[in-house]
Amino acid sequence: MTTFEPLDHTPRAINVANVLRRAIMSGSLLPGSPLREAQIAADMNVSRAPLREALRTLEEEGLVTRIPYRGAFVASVGPEVIEEVASLRVRLEPYAAELSLPYFQKAGFGELHKAADDIEARSKAGDLPGMIDAHLGMHRLFYLRSNHSLLMNCWRSWEAQLRLYLAIDHSSFTSHDVVILAHRRLLSLYEQADMTKFAEELRTHVEVSAHAVSQAQSED
Repeated sequence: MTTFEPLDHTPRAINVANVLRRAIMSGSLLPGSPLREAQIAADMNVSRAPLREALRTLEEEGLVTRIPYRGAFVASVGPEVIEEVASLRVRLEPYAAELSLPYFQKAGFGELHKAADDIEARSKAGDLPGMIDAHLGMHRLFYLRSNHSLLMNCWRSWEAQLRLYLAIDHSSFTSHDVVILAHRRLLSLYEQADMTKFAEELRTHVEVSAHAVSQAQSED
């Protein structure tokens, strides 16, 4: 059973949400796990009010689901959702990257290099949630810098599902070198403005990850 340490004096609801989020992203709380309010509140030495506010925040992020008369649970991402998100990403992300390319050619590729460096640094530090943050952060930049609000809304609509399935995907690796190198290759092709090869590399990156997660779930 996962237990939680008492919290410090930072805003309680935010702190509770941060602790639970990291437990979910690290795999300490698995998809489908019940989030028992009494136990969590006692472990963290908080009242139910900030805990419930934190759970609402995580529900909005797609990390928690509520079932009437049963309570809150860590959200699950089924194979169908994984495949659907992957099918959209391989089509929309190259377009987002193409739209954002003029921005990076003018401003420089520093943001993307920092994100790629963060992926490697977090991996070497054994910080799985931080690595997932950096991984998502690199891909998010293509949408953010595209200056296309609907594309950005698409990203936001599936980011929570991506967090959940990357937690499954990345936790299955004994080494994250394959993830690190894949993002270095993507960035190199992008800097060369070779969008055809970039799209091919991205498709491989997305589909291999989606297949691995679907397979891992089917074996559970």
